[in-house]
Amino acid sequence: MVALFFIIPAIILILAAIYFYIFYRRILTIFLKNKNYRMIGSLLLTLITIRIAWPVYDLGGVVVFHILFLSLIFDLFCFLWKKWKGNLGKNSKFLHESGLLVFLVTALIFGYGYMNIHHVKKTTYIVRTKKMKQGKDLKIALISDLHLGATMNTNHLEQYMKKIQKQKPDLLLLAGDIFDENTKKSEMKKAAQIFGSFSSTYGTFYVYGNHDSNLYTKKPYYTAAQLRKTLEISYVHVLEDQQIHLTKHLILIGRKDASDINRKSLQQILPYDHGKAFCIVMDHQPIALKEISNQKVDLQVSGHTHAGQIWPTGQLMQFMGISDLNYGEKTMKNSRLIVTSGIGGWGYPIRTGGHCEYVMIHILGCKK
Repeated sequence: MVALFFIIPAIILILAAIYFYIFYRRILTIFLKNKNYRMIGSLLLTLITIRIAWPVYDLGGVVVFHILFLSLIFDLFCFLWKKWKGNLGKNSKFLHESGLLVFLVTALIFGYGYMNIHHVKKTTYIVRTKKMKQGKDLKIALISDLHLGATMNTNHLEQYMKKIQKQKPDLLLLAGDIFDENTKKSEMKKAAQIFGSFSSTYGTFYVYGNHDSNLYTKKPYYTAAQLRKTLEISYVHVLEDQQIHLTKHLILIGRKDASDINRKSLQQILPYDHGKAFCIVMDHQPIALKEISNQKVDLQVSGHTHAGQIWPTGQLMQFMGISDLNYGEKTMKNSRLIVTSGIGGWGYPIRTGGHCEYVMIHILGCKK
C-alpha cells in the first residue's frame, strides 16, 4: 500500500523531472541566449512543476501529466516525421520547440473537461423480470458519487432533484460517495433535507461509499455517525449490510463499502427465501460479480468508478481488474449489474472521461 501511494508516484516524478528539464531547456533556448540563464531557468521551472504535480491525484498533478504525455506524443511524432519526411517547416518547428502546441491542446482538453462535468445527463435502463406480474413496473431513481461541494452545490442539487421528482420514481437509491472529506457540515445537512423531502412510493435509501465516512482526512467536518444521524432525522434510510422487504416480492439490500473490514458476505445478509422476490443490491463499488450471480441477486446498482473521471483511468482500472465494470450494464447468468458514472466528480471540477448522470431504472414485469 505504501509503495502504491508514495514510492511509485515518487519514481514517476523523478523521471518526469528529468524530462521537464529538457522540455524547458528547449523552450528557453528560443528566448534566452545566455546558457547559464537557460540552465537556471529550466531548473527553477522544473522544481515548480514537480511541486505542482504533488500529490499526483490533485488537479495540479493531472494537468502536469497531461502536459508531459502530450509533449512526449508530439516529440515522437516529430521524430518520426524527420525520419520519414525530413525536417519540419519553420512554423511547425516553432510550435513544437516553444511548447505552444502542448499548452494549447492541454487548455482545450481541460476546457472541455470543465464544461463536461457541469453537464448532467439522464440515463435510462430497462430490466425485465418474471418475478413481477406483467403490467406491473417499478421505477427507480439512482444517484451516486455526488461528492457534494466539489462540482455541485446544494442549490444545483435541489434543481436536479426537482427534475427527478417530476418523473415520479417509486424508489430513490443513493449509492455512496454523496459526500466526501471536503463537504462542509452545513452542506451535508442541507443535502440531507433535500433528499428527505423527496417523495416516492417506498422512500429514499442510502449506502456509504469509501469517501462518505471521511477516512481520508485527519480533521473531518463531521463523523460517519453524525452523518447517519442527520440522514435518519431527514427520513433517509441508511443500510449497512442490511436487507429490507419493501413488499412481499421486492427486497432491497444495502452493503457496507468494500473498504470496511467489518463488511459481511452477501450470503450472510440475504434472506433464505429471497429467490421468490426481486432482489436489488446497493453496493458502492462494482466488485464481486461472481458473488451476486452465485447468490442469484436480480440487480446490483453501483457507482465509484466515475466511468473514469480522467481518461483513460477507468479503462485501465477495468483492465487491471480493480473494478469489474467501469461503466454501463453487464448481464450475467443470474444477475444484472448497472454502474453509474455519478452525478458529480471527485477532487476538482474536471471530467475528461465519461459524463455526469442520474439514472432511471424501469423494472418491468413479464410473463413467466
